[in-house]
Amino acid sequence: MIKIPEGFDTTKFESLVWIIEMLRSDKGCPWDRKQTHESLKKNLLEETYEVMEALDSNDPKEVNTELGDLLMQVLLHAQMEEEQGCFDLDDVADTACKKLVFRHPHVFADVSIKALFSQDAFTGVQNHWVFDEVYSAAMVASADADGDGKIAGKEADEIKKLVLDPLKQSG
Repeated sequence: MIKIPEGFDTTKFESLVWIIEMLRSDKGCPWDRKQTHESLKKNLLEETYEVMEALDSNDPKEVNTELGDLLMQVLLHAQMEEEQGCFDLDDVADTACKKLVFRHPHVFADVSIKALFSQDAFTGVQNHWVFDEVYSAAMVASADADGDGKIAGKEADEIKKLVLDPLKQSG
């Protein structure tokens, strides 16, 4: 049995992450330990639909419950990847933060592409899909103030230099 740490606070995100880690640990739950991405796909989809139904119901308590269930699925999948040494939850947060900032230059005006991504981040075949998506988002997010979809010269050059060129070289 795993002892709950003193001062454990169920209102903290870290507590939920800890629970998921413990459930998948050697001392945890046999059912949770044997789960794979494949075995949990249906659960992930089911929880997504349950969130949608809860949103349609306009019941905040139900939305809260279903978002928690969906979050548990996300954490389980991230934990499995961490166990394999592929990435961890901080990497997931990093990718999401970069994507959100990158897609909202009108909100985060002082952030440049260079501040978000290092040149090294654009190398490696395993990263191609991420940065192809980032490039697509950048093309949309870099539209000028008139909203005509044209990319500013300096911004387009920076995107090309940091995203496209390294992708072409490593592909």
